[in-house]
Amino acid sequence: MTGGASPTITLILADDHPLFLAAVRDFLSHEPGMRVLAIAVDGPEAWRSIRQHQPDVAILDLAMPGLTGLAVARAVQENGVKTAIVLLTMHQEEHVVRSALDHGIRHYVLKEDLDSHLFPAIQAALAKRAYFSPKLLTAALRDTLARLP
Repeated sequence: MTGGASPTITLILADDHPLFLAAVRDFLSHEPGMRVLAIAVDGPEAWRSIRQHQPDVAILDLAMPGLTGLAVARAVQENGVKTAIVLLTMHQEEHVVRSALDHGIRHYVLKEDLDSHLFPAIQAALAKRAYFSPKLLTAALRDTLARLP
C-alpha cells in the first residue's frame, strides 16, 4: 500500500467483458481508500499494466484472451512482482478451483459474490491470508486450504 495519512490500496482490473469491467470499477470507486490505476481487457494488457504500475492488488478474470488469469498470476510470481492476485470469475467447478490453487492462487471470488466478498478478498490478499467465496469451500477444498503455508 502507498503511504500517507490514510493508506490507499492500488488496483488493476482485468476482464474481457467491458461492461462487467466498468461495473467493477464503479463498484470499487465507492469504497474509500481504493484506487484503480488501470483496466485491461485481455491477459497481455493485464500483465503490462501490472509491470508498469506495480499495484497492491490485481483483480483478474480467469478466462481472458491472450493470457489467462492463471498465466498472468504465474508471470507475477515468476518475475518477483509483489502484486497480490484476486481471481474474480464465474468458474466454480472444483477442478478449476484446484487448478487455481496449484497455480498459487489464494484469493478466488465468484462474480456472483462480488458485492459481499470482493472487499474481504482484497483485505485478505493484502494480509497474505487465503480467501475463497464460501460457495467454493467443499470439504475437500477446506482440507487443502488448511494445509496451505
